[in-house]
Amino acid sequence: MLQNIDGRLRAHIHGMVDRGVTEKDEMRRHVQQLTEEVFDELPSQKNRRFWPLDKDIENHIQLAYNKKQ
Repeated sequence: MLQNIDGRLRAHIHGMVDRGVTEKDEMRRHVQQLTEEVFDELPSQKNRRFWPLDKDIENHIQLAYNKKQ
């Protein structure tokens, strides 16, 4: 089952791109940190809504970058 990533994570990714973060590995760290801060009990790491794959992160970085232009 495909899931969109959580809106808070999507907004965070777009905000970080606005601040100049465009590297996938750095963005992954930011996404993980946000997920750990938002939830008292962490969702399963199999849940792509809150733990997106590298490709999901790359796609959202690209979307945010394209919107910025």
